[in-house]
Amino acid sequence: MKKSLKGLVAVTAMVAIACLYWGNWSFPTSQLPQFRDALVAFALLSVLSEASYVRLRVEKSATHSSIVFIPFIASILLFESGWSMLVACAVVAVAEQFIRQKPPIKVVFNASQHGLSV
Repeated sequence: MKKSLKGLVAVTAMVAIACLYWGNWSFPTSQLPQFRDALVAFALLSVLSEASYVRLRVEKSATHSSIVFIPFIASILLFESGWSMLVACAVVAVAEQFIRQKPPIKVVFNASQHGLSV
């Protein structure tokens, strides 16, 4: 694997970790069980959305597209930035590692870029 590719993955992962560190992690202390349940529900919904991809076929060519951006957008609107990033990174890492069984460098890059986009 090229050194420049490993460098790009490392920089992307470091920037994502920095954004996680400086993200807003506030949560409603009076409604902690509801907040926890909402985070778990969005994580499960995101995993299901990532696992059930949409097949797009145009004539003889076909591609697969994920619809995981829909729960990610909803989590951006409902939760603080740190929690939304954490859900996005965790969901993509689990889906890429266990559902799609991609190599670790792709898992790290994809999880980092999804976290940065959120």
